[in-house]
Parts: sequence; C-alpha cells; structure tokens
Amino acid sequence: MFATFSYVRDPRESKNESQVGSNHGEFRNYTYGKQNSFFALRTGLFGLRYFSEKARDRGVAVALVWRYGMSAGILKPYYLKILDNHDGENLQVLVRYEEDNKDEFLDPDHILGKGSFFKGITELSIIPGAYGQLGLRIDPGAYEKYVRSLEIGIQSDLYIKKVPILVTEKNKSFFLNFYLSLQLGKRR
Repeated sequence: MFATFSYVRDPRESKNESQVGSNHGEFRNYTYGKQNSFFALRTGLFGLRYFSEKARDRGVAVALVWRYGMSAGILKPYYLKILDNHDGENLQVLVRYEEDNKDEFLDPDHILGKGSFFKGITELSIIPGAYGQLGLRIDPGAYEKYVRSLEIGIQSDLYIKKVPILVTEKNKSFFLNFYLSLQLGKRR
C-alpha cells in the first residue's frame, strides 16, 4: 500500500502578467480563466514483475510496474486581486469565480494578479475518483552501493464528475498523463 500527492495542472492553463498591476506597483502573474487549483491524493496497491534478473555486478533488471486505487481530487478556489472602482475610488479586492462576477473575473483590464496561495485554503472541496498507472522500471545493479532506478509510464485518473479548473475551457473528469520517475538512494 502507498500514497502520493500531486498538483494537477490543465495543459490549457497559461500564465499572464497583469497590465493593470504594473501600473499600480503590483507585479503578480496570474492564470487567466482559472477557477480552482486542483490536487490529487492517491492511495492504493501496487505490483512489480521482473522480466530479467539482475546480475551481481553491473546488471540491469527490467520490470513492469502497476499501481491502482482510489483518488481524492482536492479543489481549492483560485483568487484574483481585482481593481474595483467603487464610488469613484479604486479599491483592491480579492475575488473568487462565481457566476455573478464572471465578467469582472474575466476582464484583464481589472486584474492586478493572483491572490495568496493560502487564500481559499479553508474552502477546500473533494471529488472522489480512481486512478491507474502502468510503467516500465529499469533497475541497474542489484548489489551496488547506490540505488538507481528509472521508471517511465502512463497514468490515468477518473473522477465522478467534471473537475472545474478553468472557466474559459471545457472541463473534464478524465486525465491521462505520461510520467517519468527517477529514484536515487544509498544502501546500508
């Protein structure tokens, strides 16, 4: 049994520099149209099957690795610092996306930058799901002093509903990723 925690980024996300913020001394980047930050906590079972044995010195073992289990998708609201003109006075306010403020949230002429990472940390929500991984591991030297292995593979996550990461794009409930893992260590 094992657990992993990772940040899931939509490939359509793009960083922007605030044009309004640079005029007001704020130099914060933001992701246009981002509604939520998304993290995945995965726990489950794994298996490993070697196709070749390691030689005593300078040998290489090749193995098939699989992992599967439950995934908890964690949504954290993404806040933007907006320049709000209220009664002729410019105020800086932090807002999260809602249908009521969609025009304001998506107007680059009012965005100063993103809010603090910790803003919205008490407003987390969870989307249950499942995941699976399949990879190939290359393990050189069974008895060498230093442990090294390289793993490359494919991973999929499926959640019970669409994950609202971006306002401006069609959201999805299925994520497919390729991964590369390098393990280094020392034997005792």
